[in-house]
Amino acid sequence: MHPRSFLFDDEKFEFESTSPADGLLDRPMPEPQERIHVHIAELDGRAVVEVAGEIDPVTVPLFWRGIESALTQSDRLVIDLRDTSFIDSSGIKALIRAFKRVGQVPEALVVQPSAAAQRVLAVTGLDTIFGNDSAGRTG
Repeated sequence: MHPRSFLFDDEKFEFESTSPADGLLDRPMPEPQERIHVHIAELDGRAVVEVAGEIDPVTVPLFWRGIESALTQSDRLVIDLRDTSFIDSSGIKALIRAFKRVGQVPEALVVQPSAAAQRVLAVTGLDTIFGNDSAGRTG
């Protein structure tokens, strides 16, 4: 048996694995800044949060900081996920928090999803709640 552990929502889980995983779990992970890029722009009175990379528990704090920064510029947001290769439940939670912050008005939060993000939004049913714009680039 091989001892393993992971963090989820700041809680540490420990377990025994029958597989040594050939050191996979022992490799250092890239820094969050290397896995996500968040840029804030403005378009037609809306703040635009452009995201490239992965949104997961490690990178979601950077994603959320971008959303908070955008909310200081406007209460109408476009979240451009077209260059996002991965989004999990932590990213979905951040989108829901943003939706609540704009008053749960679909027109106030428009999501431009990548194919990967669109699948997650569809599975969760959020594609019918947020404004959805799969059209051209924002910038």
